[in-house]
Amino acid sequence: MNWPKILSELRFPLRRPRWLLLSLAYTGLLYAASSRAGLVDIGNPFWILTAGSAVLLSPIYHAVLIPWMVAARSAQAGDGEAPRVDVEKTFPRLIIGELMVNALVIAGAFVFLLPGVYLGVRLAFYKQAILIDDKPPMAAMRESFRRTANWRLAFVLFGALAVFYGVATGVNLLLLVVA
Repeated sequence: MNWPKILSELRFPLRRPRWLLLSLAYTGLLYAASSRAGLVDIGNPFWILTAGSAVLLSPIYHAVLIPWMVAARSAQAGDGEAPRVDVEKTFPRLIIGELMVNALVIAGAFVFLLPGVYLGVRLAFYKQAILIDDKPPMAAMRESFRRTANWRLAFVLFGALAVFYGVATGVNLLLLVVA
């Protein structure tokens, strides 16, 4: 395993200010949408706003961010010129994929936490398959499983996601304590 390359790949998004601004805006919108009810507060009448916001905002955010990331990596497009995404075709696919993947991860987490984490890691690349490879949701999930078949990649992905989700959870808990 080439740790300097892995660390460079993990730092790559941090060197793009507009990506960070987009991510902060997305996080702020999700936080505002969940201020009355969290994702686990199913009994709260405001829960539908939180869940709906997560399902609708995630495809919008990723439909912008993923093509930017591909453009930055692509020698053909160059930095800043994102590949064209057919919004009418991909947005419904992203929403369906979001619903399917979230249902699988939640079902896996209800069975026992580890199956949910496993599915979350293995299905992490379905949005890229929908946006870049133009695949429908089921084929995108199969492609994500294929891309994460290497246990080392899956482990690094799990570590990166754990850090990001850990920071987000820590900030959320801090805001709950302060408020």
